[in-house]
Amino acid sequence: QAHPTVRVGRQQRRALAHIAGRLGEFVVAMAAQRQETGRLEFHDLLVHARRVLRSADHGIEVRRSLRDRYVRLLLDEFQDTDPIQIELAALIAADPQSSADDWAALDIEPGRLFLVGDPKQSIYRFRRADIGVYLAARDRFPGGPSLSVNFRTVAPVIEWINDVFSALIQADPGSQPDYAALTAFRAEAAPAGPGVALLGAEAIGTKLNADGLREAETHDIAAT
Repeated sequence: QAHPTVRVGRQQRRALAHIAGRLGEFVVAMAAQRQETGRLEFHDLLVHARRVLRSADHGIEVRRSLRDRYVRLLLDEFQDTDPIQIELAALIAADPQSSADDWAALDIEPGRLFLVGDPKQSIYRFRRADIGVYLAARDRFPGGPSLSVNFRTVAPVIEWINDVFSALIQADPGSQPDYAALTAFRAEAAPAGPGVALLGAEAIGTKLNADGLREAETHDIAAT
C-alpha cells in the first residue's frame, strides 16, 4: 500500500491535470469567441500571425513576400520579447523554404535580423516576456557588440552600481545571465557630497500607508 504522502501527491496531480484541462478548454473557447466577434487581443494577433506564416498552404508565399519587403529586422528592447514574437521575426528573416519546429534552427542569412536588449531590464513577465528567449537568441547569434558605456551618469555612481549589482546578480543557466559591468563616460565626481546616498537605512518603526511612506521619504531627502 502506498505511503499517505504518495497517495496525496497522486491525487494532487490528478486534480491539477483536471483543472489545467478545463482551463485550456476555456482559453481556447474564449479565443474562438473573440475571433467570431472581432474583438481580438494583442496575443490573439500574434497567434494568428504565426498561424499564417506556418500555414502549409500559404505560409511560404506569405513569408517570401514579407522577407522581400522587410530586408532588415530590428527588435529593440529584446529582453521583453515573448516566444511567439521571436518566432515571427525568425520566420520572416529566414529562407522561406526552411522549416523547423524550433525558430533557432531556421536558416537565417547574416545581416537580416538584429536584436538589441538588456537582460537587467527584463520585467514584463506578465506579457510573456521570457529571459530564456533572450539567452537562447544570444547563443544562436553570438559575437554581437556589447554596449556598456554609460554617457549619463558620473563615475562614482557607476562604480557603486557595479559593486552592488555584480554581487546581487548571479548567473543562473536559462534564467539569469552574468552581470555586465558598466563603464562611465563622465569621469567627474559629484559637485557636492557623496556620489551615492542611501535613504531609508533606518527603519521607520511604524506601519505606514502609501501617503505616510511618501512623507517619510520627503523628510529623508530634505535631511540629506
